[in-house]
Amino acid sequence: MLEHEKRIAKLLLLVSRLNNEHDIAHPAIYYTQDRLAVLSRCTRQTLSRSLKLLEQQALIKVGYKRIDIIDLEGLESFTYR
Repeated sequence: MLEHEKRIAKLLLLVSRLNNEHDIAHPAIYYTQDRLAVLSRCTRQTLSRSLKLLEQQALIKVGYKRIDIIDLEGLESFTYR
């Protein structure tokens, strides 16, 4: 199951790098969860569960059409566990 979370974490890192031109400590991603599900090749339900797990680990904060990366280094290290 962690493979979904790792793939989604990698996607969040990629999107944050592409969309945030400046070096921001806490980049934000302005994508809908439907769009992220398509990009990560998973269902909306799987994406939601994965985002919840990442949020519980204080790596991201999920909002309305917005995901804030709270711990950029932590999210990067999560992808290599």
